[in-house]
Amino acid sequence: MISEVRVLHVDDEPVICDLTKLLLEKDGKIKVDAVTSAHVALDLIKSGSYSCIISDYEMPQMNGLDFLKAVRDIDKDIPFILFSGRGRETVIIDAINSGADFYIQKGGETKALFVELNHKVNYAIQQRNTRNALKRRDGILEAVSLVSNLFLGGEAFDRALQEAITLFGLATEVDAVRLFRLKTEEVQGTCLSYFSYEASWTRASVQNPVTEEYLRKHKFFEVDEIIERLTRGETLIYDSSQIQKMSINWTEYTAKAIAIFPVFVNQQVWGLFSFADYLGDRNWTGVEIDALQAAAAMIGSAIQQDRMKKSLLSAKEEYASMYALMRRLCDTVPDVLWAKDNEGSFIFVNKAGSDFLDARDTTEPV
Repeated sequence: MISEVRVLHVDDEPVICDLTKLLLEKDGKIKVDAVTSAHVALDLIKSGSYSCIISDYEMPQMNGLDFLKAVRDIDKDIPFILFSGRGRETVIIDAINSGADFYIQKGGETKALFVELNHKVNYAIQQRNTRNALKRRDGILEAVSLVSNLFLGGEAFDRALQEAITLFGLATEVDAVRLFRLKTEEVQGTCLSYFSYEASWTRASVQNPVTEEYLRKHKFFEVDEIIERLTRGETLIYDSSQIQKMSINWTEYTAKAIAIFPVFVNQQVWGLFSFADYLGDRNWTGVEIDALQAAAAMIGSAIQQDRMKKSLLSAKEEYASMYALMRRLCDTVPDVLWAKDNEGSFIFVNKAGSDFLDARDTTEPV
């Protein structure tokens, strides 16, 4: 989920901490926070966001195993590597049983040792990200199922749409979800395309300057490139540096990552479905993207069904209006006008024929 790999290393020997920081940060992919106290480390874990924890075993006040157990009380899933000179078999077994991902024994050639440590850090993080991605994928697909029931359950469309967006926001664990509709407008003789805000969900803990009121008041032009890519069915993924270069301003340039999915209605781009992170970067995985494409397709189907429903209601109203006009016209003539169904029951009788035929006066359209 987090693109920057932040590692917390706990060792009561400052030299080891400095060496770990120097060698793991060498390729620029990992940032290491090094501390010499497990108690200080616990405070950092509670307040910070780390991708992996490396810990020594023999430390004063709290050893590596006790530290591991305390970490697991805070976060049961964060990768934990015990990196120690203590190599007793019982220590290794206790570490694995307590939830350590790997045990690496200090000693030997320094370069090879830290190459192994680097590999284990990246592998442990990759495994955790994969587990989290699969968990979010399952959550998204479950939300798709719930959303389909919402739209089929007879609930008002706008309310069902808002509940659907909320479900997808919770399932993906993003900070904001927004739905925009693609529209056109003539400006100074030129037909321009723009995105118009439809609905959104924002995590309560996120202080986002882009309010719903702001989105409702603005039209977002200069989107030809985005429209062209969405028309091809592409998923658009932007990081913070790319967002700052975007000409459309629905993010106030404060988002760290955005994923945009096209919404199709009748095989035409109706609009877009966006997922934004403001507190941290994100690496979207293929399984999550596939699930969100299904979510966008679900939204498109629901919009299409709502259109059809409104069209049928409009047609029914138009038919009722035409029938009422026909009825008034038929009631003005002195002739008997009537119709029966195949069972011989009257389905239409005008005013003149109601008494003459002793038939019920049919007033509802048939």
